[in-house]
Amino acid sequence: MFNLEKVRFKNILELDSLGFPDNKITTIIGPSGAGKSTLLKLLNNMISIDSGTLLYKGQDINQLNPVELRREVIMLAQNAIIDKQI
Repeated sequence: MFNLEKVRFKNILELDSLGFPDNKITTIIGPSGAGKSTLLKLLNNMISIDSGTLLYKGQDINQLNPVELRREVIMLAQNAIIDKQI
């Protein structure tokens, strides 16, 4: 689903190669400050990479509509807040 090659974002994240398969649940774990939130923001097109390639289903993520992307790719925070209306 996602393929990242030689991705750099500021001095926070440097990835030579990373891929996330389609139709799978993926978790990202690591210590505080490791870049987990930054990676998720890149995948959700909330921030843009400084260099490298970030593809979603073979398409450059910057060419996709961010709202439509976020409707397809669901990201759930560790402590999600669920709004329950009665």
